[in-house]
Amino acid sequence: MQTDLEAVQDMIQKETKPCSPNKSLTKEFAEKLHKDYQQMSPDDTWHLNDILRNRMIMFGPSVDKIKVAQNLCLWLPQLQPQKWWNKIPILVLSPKTEKPSKEASSGMIVFSSDMTMEDLKHHLEKNIDQILKDANKQ
Repeated sequence: MQTDLEAVQDMIQKETKPCSPNKSLTKEFAEKLHKDYQQMSPDDTWHLNDILRNRMIMFGPSVDKIKVAQNLCLWLPQLQPQKWWNKIPILVLSPKTEKPSKEASSGMIVFSSDMTMEDLKHHLEKNIDQILKDANKQ
């Protein structure tokens, strides 16, 4: 239980503390988003279910989903996922499957299941800005 002196000091602090105006909903949302982003450091571990349960990623019929998801768990921290993960759709195709036309795949990341991390990193560095622009147009 607080002593009288502590209670008085708390009241004085509250009175002398400058009033902060109510935050706008936009400001609160931005702060929450920033806080969540800060909590997910680049060293965070990605789990198989993070990949497999994501509705933004689709796999071709002959793609080994587990193998691709395992690779992505290891690779994602190095692929700047904060820039694109859960923002644009991803299509993973078998190397034997013909890639869709640029028009058909506009605004989505399309890559082959046999790509290495370096291949995927290069593909993203080269194309991600345009893919994001295309995704925002739709």
